[in-house]
Amino acid sequence: MLKNPLILGIVLGVVANFIGLKLPAFVVKTGSLIGGLSLPLALICIGGSLVTSGFTLPKHFPMAILSKVALSPILFTSLGYVLGFSQKELLFLFIFLAAPTAASAYVTAVAKGDDGKSTANAIAATTLVSSVVIVVCIPVIIWVTGS
Repeated sequence: MLKNPLILGIVLGVVANFIGLKLPAFVVKTGSLIGGLSLPLALICIGGSLVTSGFTLPKHFPMAILSKVALSPILFTSLGYVLGFSQKELLFLFIFLAAPTAASAYVTAVAKGDDGKSTANAIAATTLVSSVVIVVCIPVIIWVTGS
């Protein structure tokens, strides 16, 4: 766990915040510029992986993708509706749960020596399926909640 740079960065950031650490402006600016490159570079790597490997998913991935971006959001948003969540809360919950897999999953998978090609394909597939699920389900949530 302590070898994972994402978790390590979060832990160090929380500790720095608690102790009130103030970084020099040039460090903050440099970090901001480098951090701004991370998502575009991850997306380029994912795209490169898709181009070189083709779009194939292991046989268990489609059900996992469907569960992640469709079944889970619908189930838990329905539960929220039964529990009396407001329309705004239901929409936030649904969008949060139906969001596609983060691009950082590819970087993490490759860094750990896992199957980066399958991860890239899963990210692309969840992005496509998530787009459709969100566009179809948001109006349904609004209609059901009566606004």
